[in-house]
Amino acid sequence: MKSCLPMMLIAEFNQWRKIKFVDRTEGWVHQNMISRKNTAIVVSEYAILYKYESNSQPIAKIEKNSVVNVLKNGKDLVKIEANKIKGWVKKQDLWGINED
Repeated sequence: MKSCLPMMLIAEFNQWRKIKFVDRTEGWVHQNMISRKNTAIVVSEYAILYKYESNSQPIAKIEKNSVVNVLKNGKDLVKIEANKIKGWVKKQDLWGINED
């Protein structure tokens, strides 16, 4: 599965979207250049991946700067997929998570 670089939408004007990347770079791009795939990037030294949202043992560590696919946004945890492994990580370990 191909990952898309995470970005945050800051503003919209007609077909143009102002976006921001994790390095704080900002710019305008045409809406056709933006994927609807929801991704995030690990910003802590590593993120611990848990099998379940609660009462679960760790199943993996995900390294800093790894791009992960976001599957579900919970209160404090986010369900992600990384290297074909699905599980839950703490929101604080990720950049690019939109609040629902």
